Amino acid sequence: MRHRLSTILLIAICVFAFLISNVPLGFCTTETRYMRNALTANKQFATNYNIIRGSLSSGALSNLQASDNVYMVFASALVSGLHTIEVEFNGSISGHMPFLQVQVENHVSVSQSYGVSEIRAYNYQTGAYETTGSMVATLGTSTADTTKYMYNLLGNKGKYVSSTGEWKVKIKFQAISEGSAFTVSLDYLHFRSVSFQLGTSQTTSYSSGDADVAGLSVGIRVWGVKSDDTEEEITSGTIVATVTGPDSTTTLSATWNCPSTTQYVAYFIIVYCTTDFLKTAALASGGLPLIFMTEDLNASLSSATWTVYYAFYYSATADQTFFRFGTSTYNSRITNFSWSSTPTKSWYSITWNFALATKQWHIITWMFNLATKQWHSITWILELLTKSWHHIQWNFILDASTKQWHSIVWFLTLGKPSYTIYIVGILFFFLIALILIAYLTK
Repeated sequence: MRHRLSTILLIAICVFAFLISNVPLGFCTTETRYMRNALTANKQFATNYNIIRGSLSSGALSNLQASDNVYMVFASALVSGLHTIEVEFNGSISGHMPFLQVQVENHVSVSQSYGVSEIRAYNYQTGAYETTGSMVATLGTSTADTTKYMYNLLGNKGKYVSSTGEWKVKIKFQAISEGSAFTVSLDYLHFRSVSFQLGTSQTTSYSSGDADVAGLSVGIRVWGVKSDDTEEEITSGTIVATVTGPDSTTTLSATWNCPSTTQYVAYFIIVYCTTDFLKTAALASGGLPLIFMTEDLNASLSSATWTVYYAFYYSATADQTFFRFGTSTYNSRITNFSWSSTPTKSWYSITWNFALATKQWHIITWMFNLATKQWHSITWILELLTKSWHHIQWNFILDASTKQWHSIVWFLTLGKPSYTIYIVGILFFFLIALILIAYLTK
C-alpha cells in the first residue's frame, strides 16, 4: 500500500510540474502614464586621458567632475609652427541612451585668434572622430569660462558608445600662425544619457516646449528599448494620436491603436510638432528633447487603444501656444497604457532530496525567476513517515511596485490520517496551487 502511495505521489508531482511548465504565466497591467517633469539621467565622467599634443600643466581628471572653478590645465606645444593642444578623454556608460549630451566648460589663458577650438565625439561605426554634425562643437576661446554642448538623438549605442559601453571625445585648440603659447583650463566635462520620465504619477512643476505649435499637428512616436540598449520604433516613422495646436490654454486628446509587441526592456515616446521633435530649448544650448521613457518593464505592449492628452498654454502677449507637461494643471499623459510581462519561466536553484526508503521528502528548495516578477525563497520540508508537512515557507513578490505577497509562512501537520484523507490532502494542495496560477495569469 505504501509503495502504491509513493507511486501516486510521484505521478501527482509530475502532473503538477507539467501544469506549471505549460501555464502561460504573465502579468497584465493597464495604467495611466504621465509625462513627468523629472529626469532619468546617467552622468559619467572621464576615467582616462591621452595627451596627443601639449602637456599637463596642473590638475587631474577629478577636477572635471564639478563646475567649481577648480581646473585641469593643459599647456600648448609648438607643432609645425602652430601652438597646439590636443587631448583625448574616454570613459564608460551603461543603460538606455536614446539621447546623449556632452557638456564642456573651459577657458583659455590668452585672448587671441584660434584656427581650431573644438570637441569631437568618436564614432565607433566609422572608426574615426566626427567632422560634422551635432557631435562636433566649437569650444569657447574666452579667458572666462564658457559652456558648450554636443548631443545626439537616437542610434547612440554602437555609434557614439561602443558595444562594451566605452565613449571617447577629443578636444583640440590651435592658435593661428602669429599666435603665442597658451593654456586651456577645463572645469567640467561630462557625458550623459538623459530623458524625461514616463511614470505612474505626476510631478508638481511644469516644463514647456520652446516652439509655437498653434495650428500645427502635435503627436507622438513610440520606441522600444532592446536588451542591447538599441532602440526600435513601433510607430513606423510617423506621428500618431495627433491633435492641432490650439489658440487657447486647454488640453486636447487623441487616440492611437497600440499593437501588441515583442518584449522590450523599456519604452519611450517623443513628442513631435509635424516632423520636428519638441524640445525645452536649443539642444546646442543645453536644451532637452521631449522624450519620455518608462522604467525597465521587461514586457510587451498589449494591444490597446491609448488616449494621449496634450496640455497647451496660450501666451496672449506672444500670441503663441506652447506644449506643457508635468503638473495636474498641465497634465499631459497617456491612458490605457497596457503591458504584459513575458516571464522567462526559468526555475533555478531547485534542490530535491528523496528518500523513499524512509518515506521522506526533505529539503526541497525552489527558486523561480519570472523576469521582473519573482517567486523566491520557497522552501518545502515534507516528511511522509510522520504523515506531517511542516515548515513550508513561501515568499511571493508579484509586483514590486504595487502588489506584494511576502513572508507567507505555513505550518501544516496532518497527524496520522488514513490514506484516503492523505490523498485528499494532496489533491487539495494541488487545487490551491492551480488557483494561485489562475490568479497570476488573470
